Amino acid sequence: APQYCTMADELKDFEMRDKAIRIMAERFDRMNVNLLKWMSPRLMRSLVQSDRLECGSENLSVKLAQYLRCRDDLLAKENVANAGGNKDIPPLTDEDFYWLTHCAHMPKISPNEGLFYFKYGAQYPQVMNEVGSGSLKSRCLVACSNGWAMDKLTSHLENSDSNPMELYEDLDLKMKVQLLESSLVGAKKMMIQKEAEFSNRDENNRDMKLSEELMYKNNNKENSSKVIVLGSGIAPANGLYLGKGKNINIANSAPGRRDLSDNIAFYEKEAVWNQQRVIFVLYPANTSGQYYTQYKLGVRQNNSAQTRVLYNSPTVMGTSGAIPDHAWEVEGDAIEGLHPPPQFVGRMEQPESTWNKNMKRSVP
Repeated sequence: APQYCTMADELKDFEMRDKAIRIMAERFDRMNVNLLKWMSPRLMRSLVQSDRLECGSENLSVKLAQYLRCRDDLLAKENVANAGGNKDIPPLTDEDFYWLTHCAHMPKISPNEGLFYFKYGAQYPQVMNEVGSGSLKSRCLVACSNGWAMDKLTSHLENSDSNPMELYEDLDLKMKVQLLESSLVGAKKMMIQKEAEFSNRDENNRDMKLSEELMYKNNNKENSSKVIVLGSGIAPANGLYLGKGKNINIANSAPGRRDLSDNIAFYEKEAVWNQQRVIFVLYPANTSGQYYTQYKLGVRQNNSAQTRVLYNSPTVMGTSGAIPDHAWEVEGDAIEGLHPPPQFVGRMEQPESTWNKNMKRSVP
């Protein structure tokens, strides 16, 4: 296809050229870039701007960097062969470089190639002098602030003999300062992100500890039917649920909330979630029919009558009160962060002293 494209363009067979570009665009993610080195920058622009292009942003940045390197090697060989000049390879202009690297199709640059584009772009000041988050310089600095890229630069600065980085050493002083400033900002962002992750982890651990204390406390003082929930993405929702009988009202006042009709049995578990006291509720849906049953698992605030549905069981035939134990799903309009749904939900048999030995599977 690259050869057909180039030859068709030379012969002004634009229909054949455009067809070849479409074929290459649809397969670009798997193409050998070495086959593209003879294509002119103008044709490469048409290729990367094609609406048929199948290639992710970072992968595109890698392939385009390979194309530019192959093209430079080709130019160097042609210059040697033609005693310092070449007539067959068209130059790469500022306009070509601008459109090849445009943020519309390459919003994110691979950390492996960030420094390459930063250095290569110095040949095209009109492109690199652009400002804004979508500018090539900004995208290069973001890529160079990635953890892997910063580790590589740090290793070079610590021991340049063992970890050479020619691209960095070839930068002028101003560009080195910009790169190091960006790396400092990136390092600070990474520290803040890690602190937030540790903080969330500590909060989740506190939620789990308080939820377990509440569960054991309620389990010891109540002798009622029990259901166990395991494998839910919400850690405090896992554990023992105690039967509460009938007559619970769950208002249908917002998306993700459902009505529970009166006169039904349900199960509750007191817990702490997102640093708030809540009650997780397991109940049959009001959509259950005469010959089938579906259960839902929701959550409500301690003093609220409104319950938000989090998970849905599959619909099973029969009205014996059996709770589906597998194949639960996340509620479609529920909040994020709930995956995976419960991996097992099962009713516990009495007496209490032997509940952990007599777990019943509700669906054979």
